[in-house]
Amino acid sequence: MTIVISVRIAARGRDCRNLWHSRSASVLYLFQAEPMQDPLNNWLRSFFPVPLSVGPKEWLRAVIGVGLVVLPMVSVGLWLFGGPVTLHIVAPAGASAVILFSASSSPFAQPWSVFGGNLIAVTIGVALGASALPTVAAAVLAVCLAIACLFLL
Repeated sequence: MTIVISVRIAARGRDCRNLWHSRSASVLYLFQAEPMQDPLNNWLRSFFPVPLSVGPKEWLRAVIGVGLVVLPMVSVGLWLFGGPVTLHIVAPAGASAVILFSASSSPFAQPWSVFGGNLIAVTIGVALGASALPTVAAAVLAVCLAIACLFLL
């Protein structure tokens, strides 16, 4: 009868695998050296972004596409509504443009998701903004309800 014992040895950066058999005790020792993993370093590394796998051609397409959407939208918004209203519209429109042009195959970048999502969020926001709720409560509730409704799309 042979007993197998697995022992892990920390060997910084080396992959030393050794197999040793003790004939007297019929014990098979399997030494497998693995680099030490520092949990704090791994946790801190999780905050760094994953390297991009997108080429410069795609970067250029996304930048030009977003520019072609945001520039006329801001120009027409300033002309029709003035600065304060247009500044509130730029952020969601810019975010939608980024999704459309940089992740065009994503389910979030489909026309129904963009137009329907903005329409639902605006409807909920305006309805709760016109309600008698305090401003902070109305804003938080509007965001939560909009996200819940977008999951149903």
